[in-house]
Amino acid sequence: MIDQTHLYAERYVDRPILSIEQITDGSINQTFRIVYMDEGEQKAFILQNVSSIFPPTINETLCTIEPLLSKAGVQVPKVIPTLAGELYIPADGGRWWRALSLLDGQVLHDHVTPAMAKSVGRLVGRFHTVLTERDLTVSDPLPHFHDTPFIMEQLKKARVATIEQRKKETLDELTDEVLERYTNFDVARLTNLPKRVIHADLKISNIMFLKDEAIALIDMDTVMMHSVAIEMGDALRSWAGISGEDDPVQVFDTAVCEAGLSGYLETATFLTDEERACIPLGISLLALELAARFITDAYEERYFALSSKYPNLYEQNRARANNQLALFSEIKKRSIE
Repeated sequence: MIDQTHLYAERYVDRPILSIEQITDGSINQTFRIVYMDEGEQKAFILQNVSSIFPPTINETLCTIEPLLSKAGVQVPKVIPTLAGELYIPADGGRWWRALSLLDGQVLHDHVTPAMAKSVGRLVGRFHTVLTERDLTVSDPLPHFHDTPFIMEQLKKARVATIEQRKKETLDELTDEVLERYTNFDVARLTNLPKRVIHADLKISNIMFLKDEAIALIDMDTVMMHSVAIEMGDALRSWAGISGEDDPVQVFDTAVCEAGLSGYLETATFLTDEERACIPLGISLLALELAARFITDAYEERYFALSSKYPNLYEQNRARANNQLALFSEIKKRSIE
């Protein structure tokens, strides 16, 4: 792959390439840090081999929003064209290559402090405000992403299609629990909210920091139109769910949640009263949505990447569904609704 990557990297710079470091090797995108020499100075950029699940139009979206955000002090990666002016390079199997600017800062994967959460909340609020004030619309890159009613229907279909007895004995009960809890949600209240341009995947590893200050949003592949209640519900669930997806003992840190929401409300000046009121509802709904996605893939074993912690996707996703339901219960106990 490195030799092939070198050939693609040369499409972006006509200077000597000093090194290629693979940063990620996930089942979705593969990301490389390219270092090259330019007039006696070392410079670098990001080169990605992008999955076929993402259309190249995500580059066009990024090209549209990046300059608007940059003027407002919100950093996101910038698309770098090839020497020939192309925004992307087609590759085999529907995959494609692109180059992005390398942002300064640090990506974290550990526990979020309240101070960090408040800083991220402010940054996300500015991100939403800038794009809402411009009255932008973008094309959705992934069909039915964060489409909770559709996800619940897919869960029902996966249960009906599964004939393996071991799975039915362990997963049907989880399915019943998710669907029963889902009936208690006023989903129409969320679906009637205004559709805004959102990031759609604001886990903490998609934020860049300088010390405790959030300075940039990265991994912009999922930018789409949806409600801020879904956006912030998923974000706050992720930031305050400090145990992670693999720990059966789930903890929801209300201090982190409250700090993140407080920071967001400081800068999200466009919010309607109903949008603000629905954010807590989004937190618990997104925990339930993720549990449904895990159970569906435990039935089907074809979507999520397999962690080395587990022998197969069935065991992994069954455990993570149980853990997400435990987190859902913790959220409900703390009256975050």
